[in-house]
Amino acid sequence: MTTALAAYDEGLRLVENQGDNTPVETLVDVLLLRDRLQTLIHSADLESAYSLTISPEAQSQMGASSLSQFLSHLNQSDRRLKAQGHTIARQVPLEEWRSLLRSSEDAWWWFFQVPPIPPSRWDRYDWLWSALTVPFLTVNFALVVEISSHFVSNQPDTLGSIAVAGQGAMALLSASATLTSTGRQVVEKILKSVGLPKRYWHETQLIVALLLFVLLLGFKGYLPQLAQSYFQQGFAHEQNNQPLQARLSYSRALALDPNAMASHYRLGAIWEQLSNFEEAERQYEIAKTGGCLPAMNNLSHLYLSQYQDYNRAAALLVTTKQLLETTLASGTSLDLNADSCWQLDGEETKQLQAAIFKNLAWARLGQERYSQAVGYAEQATELSPQTGAAYCILALAQEAQGQLDSALTAWGGCLDFGREGQFDEDQWVAIAEERIQAAWGTTTETPNPPPNP
Repeated sequence: MTTALAAYDEGLRLVENQGDNTPVETLVDVLLLRDRLQTLIHSADLESAYSLTISPEAQSQMGASSLSQFLSHLNQSDRRLKAQGHTIARQVPLEEWRSLLRSSEDAWWWFFQVPPIPPSRWDRYDWLWSALTVPFLTVNFALVVEISSHFVSNQPDTLGSIAVAGQGAMALLSASATLTSTGRQVVEKILKSVGLPKRYWHETQLIVALLLFVLLLGFKGYLPQLAQSYFQQGFAHEQNNQPLQARLSYSRALALDPNAMASHYRLGAIWEQLSNFEEAERQYEIAKTGGCLPAMNNLSHLYLSQYQDYNRAAALLVTTKQLLETTLASGTSLDLNADSCWQLDGEETKQLQAAIFKNLAWARLGQERYSQAVGYAEQATELSPQTGAAYCILALAQEAQGQLDSALTAWGGCLDFGREGQFDEDQWVAIAEERIQAAWGTTTETPNPPPNP
């Protein structure tokens, strides 16, 4: 028994000297020695057990008080063991050892507890951090729904799918960390793995919610720039004669930025090319509200070619012409992008002016205001000498005024530059052929009355 007690004391000395650096094996050995001492004490009569471990000579020298001295020594050693209880609880998986040894509560040395962490001043505000986290999570969900709706409203591409999935995953993880027990367990494991003290967990969740809010808000602000890239993509498809791909790109651009007037304008042009005039008109009408002059001109062309609504077309064209003149006089410089529909400098502006004059000439011809029709058609041919439709309209207006020789010259321009595949020009090219053939066939034949275009 005294041998076990001596080994017990030696183990305690090692623990006291090494503290938290004591190997787990040494700590377990000390606890097992305490188990052995307890077993020896309860295995037989204490007095007899003690006597068997001490020689007769030693007993005579120690006297009757030797047993009490032994127990007193053991009690002092137990105090030393209890003083190391926190170290043992931190180092040794006591619950596993208790299960293995089936230790009862009488074996108190197997029931040491890790000391509770003293409350931090930060913990006093945990309720506030949690209260602030919930509204931010609510706003984050609303932002995710709003942003995702821009991508899923059309066929999402790879970028759109990644954006939707990424936002949803971040928002779901952030919310589940606060609102569900499973989510909290997952986040707690993550925070433990990075070594973050538990007293900072509530603050960390609030910071994550705030960062996600800033990220989503920034991404929402970036949508117009992303829409611009889709617009440029659509414009490239349009230049490569890929109307279906262009339509999809312009639709994606509008899903991200519904106020991009150029995307409405170009999408309207694509729908017109695909003969969906109702949808083309709708897109042109939207672009018109943003002051998109090419869209206004194209809309007037629809009024003329599809509805023969000359009065409505003329009113819109006069407004378009005045806006263009005002813009040119101001010297404002615009580039072709999602915010503007045309380039002020260069050939495109001249072509826009020519198209407006050509359509105005057509509208005046339909209103039987032939003199103005001639004037506008001549201005169109001066700005764009290869605009076949302008020559055709000029010829019809001159015929209506009885200027047959001038009309014949204009019919020549109509025949040379008119596009037979173009809906409105094809019929005029056919008339031009008739007029030219009639003029060359006989000089006395009177030209037929000009048809209503």
